[in-house]
Amino acid sequence: MEGIVIHNTSLNSSNASHTDDDLPFIMLNTSRCGTGVHDIELDKPFRLAILYIILIVGLIGTTLVLLYMFFSRKLYPRFNHLSRVNAFILNLTIADASVLLLAVLPQLVWEHADRDWYAGEIMCRIVKFLQSFAMMASNYILIVIAVDRHHAIRAPLKEAWPVGY
Repeated sequence: MEGIVIHNTSLNSSNASHTDDDLPFIMLNTSRCGTGVHDIELDKPFRLAILYIILIVGLIGTTLVLLYMFFSRKLYPRFNHLSRVNAFILNLTIADASVLLLAVLPQLVWEHADRDWYAGEIMCRIVKFLQSFAMMASNYILIVIAVDRHHAIRAPLKEAWPVGY
C-alpha cells in the first residue's frame, strides 16, 4: 500500500454545476506499504540497529519483569494475590510485549525487505492496525496507571477502584 495520492482540482463553492470529473479522485498503488515515512534519510543499517536494540532490550526487560512477578509470588505466599499496582505492571508488561511482537518485529521484517511489501494490501492493513493497536494499548495503560496514582495521592483514605483480578 503505497499510500493515497490525491489529485486536487479546484472546487469552487459558487459554481453549483460540478461533474464527476471535477471531484478529486483517489488512486492506490499497492507496490509498497506505507512509503510516506520521513526517516528515509537515515541509513538502513542505522534503522536496523535501532530496531534490534529496541527488540533485545524490550525482550530482556519483559522477561525480567515477568520472572520477578512469578518468583515473588512463589517466595512470599502471603502475597499470592495480585495487588493493584502489580496488576497494572503486569498489564503494562503484556502491552509492551505486544508492542515488541506486533509493532517492532514486523517493522524489522519490513526494513529487511527494503520496505517492499509482499503480503498484499489486506495484510498490510492488518499489520498496520495491529501496530497502532499495540502502541495505543501500551499508552492507555500508562494513562490508567497515572490516573490511579493521582487518585491514590489525591484521596488516600478513599476506597480504591476495584481491579478485575
